[in-house]
Amino acid sequence: PKFFLGLALLFFILTIKPINTILFPRVTPKTLKPKIENQIIDNVKLFKEIYADTSLINNIDRDKVTTYQFEKTKELPFAFFVYKNNDIVFWNTNTIVYPVDTFQNDKLSIYEDNTGFFVVYKHKLLNNLSCVSFIKIKSIEPTSEEKFNEHFLISDKENDFGIKINTEFKELSVPVNFRGETLFYLEKNDDFFLINDSNGWRLFFNMLPFIFFGISIHTYFKVTIKKNNILKIYGLLWLSILFIRFLTYYLGFPTNYDEFTMFSPEIFASNKFNKSLGDLFINMSLLFWAILFFSINVQGEINEKKYLKYKSVNLLLFI
Repeated sequence: PKFFLGLALLFFILTIKPINTILFPRVTPKTLKPKIENQIIDNVKLFKEIYADTSLINNIDRDKVTTYQFEKTKELPFAFFVYKNNDIVFWNTNTIVYPVDTFQNDKLSIYEDNTGFFVVYKHKLLNNLSCVSFIKIKSIEPTSEEKFNEHFLISDKENDFGIKINTEFKELSVPVNFRGETLFYLEKNDDFFLINDSNGWRLFFNMLPFIFFGISIHTYFKVTIKKNNILKIYGLLWLSILFIRFLTYYLGFPTNYDEFTMFSPEIFASNKFNKSLGDLFINMSLLFWAILFFSINVQGEINEKKYLKYKSVNLLLFI
């Protein structure tokens, strides 16, 4: 029994949020920063290869772009525009409305519209041509009339983890740089209503230590109940359930999974106990576990040892 109790203690410790985040790292401004910087570097390098393609540029200037060339530009990971005398003459996407060409030459600029946040790189060519790339850093996609899905292109496609982009420095914000120059800042928003991770697999892996804790403590009680007072051990099982739920409800300990959509009250909330769909699922699972444990490990032992003579009293005791 001590072995399973030790396992339960181990998995309980691994469930504690600060420790759990080490095993399953969350997305933070610091972890996102190098990914965005590499994204910008890679896209700028690719953009330079595109505007160095004289065949493509000449065909754009003469309005004789081949189907193959156009299809290749559509595969680019950024919006590619060509201006001539400040008028648009070529574009590879209709996902954004092309702005007026007022960007600085050979220097990164910032651009925002209702579809997202962009880093813009412009390069002037001969014949009054200018090539401009719009490298999307963060996407804004409407999911309904009032709600929008915001996510970083190099990260999860389902949410932005409460990380916002600012053009001005704020305390604890993280700068994103290109060639030693700061472009913008990443800031973490800790409002749990805005941090809803809807990735089911990530929730499952984060809950694994808690699941293994439940398996271990179940095995401990199952082994112990055969050698000790049945009602005492079963009462201890219920006490464990109530104590852990008290900790998670009022102290968020060892964790409360509040960054996941399944545990958001915005999706479902019926009362202060079932305040989210995730809480309802956990409560029903614990109740099912207690009933199943009683029917398999307690009821038969009670009847066999004649602790209670009548099943009706047995049922009342359980209730």
